[in-house]
Amino acid sequence: MRRTSTRRDLNAVVTLAGVLAAGSAAHGATNMLQRHQTTLRGDFVLIGNTLGYDAGPVGGGVPVVGSVGATGLNISENAPDVYWRSNAPVTGQAQANNALTAAQARSQAVLNIPPGATIRYARLYWAATASGAAPDTQVTLSRLGAGGFSTTVTADAFGVSGVNDAYQSTADVTALVQSAGPGAFQVEDVDIVPWVDLNNANVFAGWSMVVVYARPTDPPREITIHDGIGLVNTASPAVATISRVQPLPPTGIAARLGVVAYEGDNSNTQDSCRLNGNGVSDAQNPVGNFFNGTRGFLGLAATVPGDLPQMSGAAGSMCGIDIDVVDVTAFAPAQGVATVQFTVNNNSDLYQSGYVVLSTSVPFACVGDLNNDGVVNTADLALFLGAFGQTVPAFTGGDLNGDGVVNTVDLAQFLAAFGSNCP
Repeated sequence: MRRTSTRRDLNAVVTLAGVLAAGSAAHGATNMLQRHQTTLRGDFVLIGNTLGYDAGPVGGGVPVVGSVGATGLNISENAPDVYWRSNAPVTGQAQANNALTAAQARSQAVLNIPPGATIRYARLYWAATASGAAPDTQVTLSRLGAGGFSTTVTADAFGVSGVNDAYQSTADVTALVQSAGPGAFQVEDVDIVPWVDLNNANVFAGWSMVVVYARPTDPPREITIHDGIGLVNTASPAVATISRVQPLPPTGIAARLGVVAYEGDNSNTQDSCRLNGNGVSDAQNPVGNFFNGTRGFLGLAATVPGDLPQMSGAAGSMCGIDIDVVDVTAFAPAQGVATVQFTVNNNSDLYQSGYVVLSTSVPFACVGDLNNDGVVNTADLALFLGAFGQTVPAFTGGDLNGDGVVNTVDLAQFLAAFGSNCP
């Protein structure tokens, strides 16, 4: 754990808060800015976990794996009351009680990717209500057992919301995750306000990781990540303005939206997630109560063996963090600008934005790679010239712009891509 404290560091906080979008009611909308974009045959997965347990009457329920002991005073508010510690008191278990301190908070999540997939990109996020005004820029990422490791991860970007000393930090951990491979990851040493016996409904702590993978048998997809923390209230939405590079394919259209946010309460409603003005929802995330403490995947509660604690994924179980992947095919955004917006219609459920991941099907994994061998070369040129001047189905046979004709417009796109390697 490392918190900025000098004047120079505090100036850096102010500067980078703007980069990572540190918004609040006083500053208007939070801009979630582009962090990463790629096109490939593959997709993304989200993992993560909470670092706290709400022992109150509308709390997180009974963990699938994990034991809760004494919880202390002031547990009626909708907020965590005690800290989780994974692989305690023994490996494979998790415990939460009022004897554990913020410095001991730790949780674990398991990364699974499909057979035949390779990891192309991984980014770690951690967020909490801090013990002071400055964000935490270092955490410990580890794995127990065979192939285990423990390393300090330093943020390459971070932001503060300006409310309740909330922050979000993030780091590119691609090389580390590629080396470690799928399996369990633990995060600890997160700076968190001491909340045992605290009467405060606005504290939270959790972490997550987005992993982009490639798999040759998957359809081509364009994947974009936008991030930025800010308080969402009636005066201050959080907005990600996503620039889509390729158009949608003529058939087989599919789109998924990954959403991570903090401090959403199941018992408070009127919050929403919108894509191009359309309310996003599924069985786990109602349109008027999207940010409700769930971990959901395409309408199902996601509970993952090996996560510690292993929560049910149902509404309220994740205590302070939402980690959801929803199907947005019905609202699949065409080429150009797509807008994701976090809103709330009253101030009963104030929450913090985190990040979004938009995965949309596209015609090509790599523009110009007509034979799908991963490089745009003379073999593709021969195919292109063989189709030149012909009328073909959109986005086939060298029609790179989808107008149904292979012509000089497509030739310009092909020449611009010639010689490139596909991601």
